[in-house]
Amino acid sequence: MAYQDPRQPVDAYPPRQEQQAPYRNQKVMVQIPRAPINDFPHGNRAVYSSGPNHTTPNGPVRVLPNAVYSRDPNIRQERQLNPAALLPISTLGTVNGQTSKSAKIFSVSVPAPAPTLGSAALPPVDYQLLLLSLAEDYFAKAHREGSLVALYQRNDELNQYFKLIATGLGCLETVLKNLRLQPNMEATVRLRYASVLFEETENYMEAEEALKFVFSSKPLNAAKMMQHRFFDLKYNMQHLLARVMNATSSKASVKFLDGVLRDVESRGDIAISAIGSIMEALAYIHRSNSTENVEQAQRALAAARSTQLDPAAQTVPQLAAMSYYVDLCCSLQQYDPSQAISKMTAMQTSLDQTISNGQWTDDGLCHIPIGRESSDTLLNSDSVFGVVQVVDQKCTMAIRWLPKEDIYELGYLLSAAAMMHRNATDGQKAELYLKEASRTLKVTNRLREGSLDSLSSRYQWRRTLLCQAYLQLTFTLCARASWSAAKDQLSLLRETSSSLFPIPESLALFINYLTGLIAQGTGDLHTALSIFQSPLLTLPSLNLQTSTSQTHRNISILAALNTVLIIRTPTHPDHTLLTPLLETLESYCLNNPSKPLHAAYHLARATAHPTDSHGIVKTKQGLQSALQIARTCANNQLVCITLNFMSWKFFRGSVTDQAEKSARVSQSLALKVKDPLWICVANGALADTLGVMGKREESEAARREGREWAGKLPVEMQVEEDDEVKGEDEEDGRS
Repeated sequence: MAYQDPRQPVDAYPPRQEQQAPYRNQKVMVQIPRAPINDFPHGNRAVYSSGPNHTTPNGPVRVLPNAVYSRDPNIRQERQLNPAALLPISTLGTVNGQTSKSAKIFSVSVPAPAPTLGSAALPPVDYQLLLLSLAEDYFAKAHREGSLVALYQRNDELNQYFKLIATGLGCLETVLKNLRLQPNMEATVRLRYASVLFEETENYMEAEEALKFVFSSKPLNAAKMMQHRFFDLKYNMQHLLARVMNATSSKASVKFLDGVLRDVESRGDIAISAIGSIMEALAYIHRSNSTENVEQAQRALAAARSTQLDPAAQTVPQLAAMSYYVDLCCSLQQYDPSQAISKMTAMQTSLDQTISNGQWTDDGLCHIPIGRESSDTLLNSDSVFGVVQVVDQKCTMAIRWLPKEDIYELGYLLSAAAMMHRNATDGQKAELYLKEASRTLKVTNRLREGSLDSLSSRYQWRRTLLCQAYLQLTFTLCARASWSAAKDQLSLLRETSSSLFPIPESLALFINYLTGLIAQGTGDLHTALSIFQSPLLTLPSLNLQTSTSQTHRNISILAALNTVLIIRTPTHPDHTLLTPLLETLESYCLNNPSKPLHAAYHLARATAHPTDSHGIVKTKQGLQSALQIARTCANNQLVCITLNFMSWKFFRGSVTDQAEKSARVSQSLALKVKDPLWICVANGALADTLGVMGKREESEAARREGREWAGKLPVEMQVEEDDEVKGEDEEDGRS
C-alpha cells in the first residue's frame, strides 16, 4: 500500500501542564426566572457542561449567513426581551461538595415598554434575531480558539471557552422559552440548541428530549415536516438524534436507524441509504464480536454494497473505503486469516485509487447526494442548513468522516492486525505497518477551528490510535520472544496512555497483562503470577455481552491460561488451584468466538492431564483438538508449541522414523516462528532423538545450534547443561 502523507507537521504533542478533571464535569446552570413556557420540555432547568465566569466577547454583533434564525419580518414576537439584562447575578459556591470554578447563573428578564424620543417612538428591536445572532457570535468566538484550547488544556483558556458556550446556550434557551416562534423556526432553534448540548456537554438526555419533543409536537411533527416538505429539518434532526442515541445506547440507535433507512429507501435516496447501512454495520461491530452481531453487520454491509453501481453512490469515494474497512473488521472478528488477508489487499488497492479523488477533502467532509425528489424540493426552499448543503446545484447531506491524514494510519493498523499471524514468516510485515503508523501518528496536525469537544476528541482519537499501534507492536514482539524490544514498546505505551484522560479500561487491562507476560517470558514467574492473579484480571461474568466486557473477559482468560502454565508443575505451591481453574476456564474458552483461545485452552489442558492410561487418552485428544484449531486459524506459534509437546510426550526415546520425522518437523516450525526458546527446545529434542538412533554427528550439530540460540534468551532463563539434564530427569520421573 503506497503511503502519501498530506500533512504539514508542526511539532510533537506538548506535555500537559497538570492532570485535571475532564472539562465536561464542570457544570454551569443557566436559569431564566420568568413565566415558564409550557412547550419547553425541561421546564425552567438546563444544566450545561461548561466552565466559570462570564465575559461578553468584544466586537460588534454580526449576522451569520448560515445561522439558524429567520429573517422573515412577518414573524412577530409577543414579548420583547432586553439582552442587556444578560448579567451574572450570583455565584454557585460548591458542586457535589467541591469548590466549583466560579460557576455563575445567567438571567434574562422581560423589560419595561420601549422608551420614546420626543413624539416619535424608536423602531422595535427584533430580539429574536438579536439573541440568535449573539448566540452564534458566542459559539463562533469560542470555536476560533478551540484548537489551541484542546491542544494545551490550560485552565484559564478552558474557563473562557466554557463561559462563551454557556452564554450562547442561555441565549438560545431564552428565545425558546420567552418568544413565540413559527413551528418550523422553533424546530430549527431547538435543533441548534440540541446540537450544541450534544457537542459541548454531556447532557445527552436533555439533547435527546429536545429533539424528540419536536418529532412528537403537534405544530410540527415528523409527518407535518414531510407534508410541508421540510426535508432539511427532518434530515438534520434524524442525523443528530441517531448520534445522540448512540452515545447512550447503541441498541436504541440501531433500532432508530432501521426506521430511518426504510423511510429513506422509500424515497429513493440511494447514497443516504448506503451510508446508513454502513453506520448500522459499524454499530453492530462496536456492540460486541459475537457471531450474531458480526452476521448482522455483514447483512447491513451487503445492503450498502448493493448500491455501489448507482451513479449517486459512485460520487462518494468514502463509501467504498468505509465498506472495505468494515468488511475487513468482520473477517478479523471471525478469526478467518486467509479471508482477512484477501480483504486487506482489496482495502489497500481501493485506498490507493480513491484517496486521490478530488471529492475527498482534507478535512474528511463527505457530501452524500440526496435523491432527486427531495433535492428538488430543498432547492426551491430558502432554508438549507446544517448537514443539508448545496453542492454544484445539488442538495447533499454533509457528514464528517476521517480526514485524509488519518486514512492511512487506520489502514496500517488494520493491515497489521490481518498480518499478525504471519509476521514471523513473512518478513515481519505486521511490525513494519505498525512502526509506520506510530511514526506518522506522533505528528501534530494543522490546527483547525471548531468546538472544543470535536477538536479534543480528534486529539484523543489520534493518541488512542498511537496507543493501539504500540499495543499491537508489543504483542507482536512478545510473539517472537523479542523481550527487550517488547519492554521498550510497553514503556512507550505507558507514556502515551498517560496523556489520555481517563485511560480506557481495556487499555489499562492490556498494559497490566503485557507486564505479566513479559515477566513470564523473561523468567520472573513470581511477578508474572502475582499480576495474572490480581483482582484487575479476575474473570468477569459470562452474562455481560458489551464490547468492553468482552475485551475484559478475553484478557482475563489469557491471564488464567498463563497461570495454568506456571502452576502446572506438581511442586508449585499453587498447584492445587490447577484443576478448579481449568474447570472454570472450560465454559469461558469453549463458548468464546475466538478460535485461538479454543486451541490455547485445549493445549493448556493437555499439558496438565495425569500420566495414567485415561490421562494419556485425554492428553492425545486435547493435543489433536489444539493442533486442528491452530492450523485452521493459521496460528503458527500454537502449532509449533503443540507439535513440540507432542514430540516430547510421545516420541521421546523412541528409535523410529516417525520419532525423527516428528522432531524435525517441530524444529522446522520453531525456526519458522523465530522463537528462541522453542528453537532451543526443538533442537534439544531432535539432538536426543538422533543420538538414540546413533546419528551422533547430526545430534551434535543440532545440539550446538540449540546452544547458540540459548545465548539469545534472557539471562534468567539460561541454565547450565548439567542443570538442564537434571531438570529433564526430574520431568522423566514425574511422567
